Amino acid sequence: MSPGPNPVTITLTAQDRADLEAVTRKATSPQREVFRARIVLLAAAGLNNSEIAQKLQCTRKTVRKWRGRFAKECRAGLIDEPRPGCPPTYGDTDRAVITALACELPSTRQLPLSRLSSSDIHAEASRELDPCPSQSTIAAWLAQAAIRPWTVIG
Repeated sequence: MSPGPNPVTITLTAQDRADLEAVTRKATSPQREVFRARIVLLAAAGLNNSEIAQKLQCTRKTVRKWRGRFAKECRAGLIDEPRPGCPPTYGDTDRAVITALACELPSTRQLPLSRLSSSDIHAEASRELDPCPSQSTIAAWLAQAAIRPWTVIG
């Protein structure tokens, strides 16, 4: 089997090399960034795609992708591109309205002081938001924010 076309040649500036090596050494670097930086560093060292793939235990296609993107766009090519799909239905403003409702005193909305459930918050939010998030979405948002308005400390 032939090795295929010649891989794109990678030549690094001293600053690029230093930046990529810093990414690989930094303990808090995301692993996808470390992996991509290693591909580029090995390519700059003169290894072909098959050798890099074997060394990093990935496919030649993966090496070819990141090597090519770095050759075209430098460091910017190593950043993830936007994913396809529909945009989020609810924005930060909607989430902030729900949080504000959950943090209000129930008496300001003529609700019993003893509790404020996610269904109560959904009912109030449906008066203010169009479209209104579902009750389960509201409950998930409150859980993520560690807000529990249905508990009363007294």
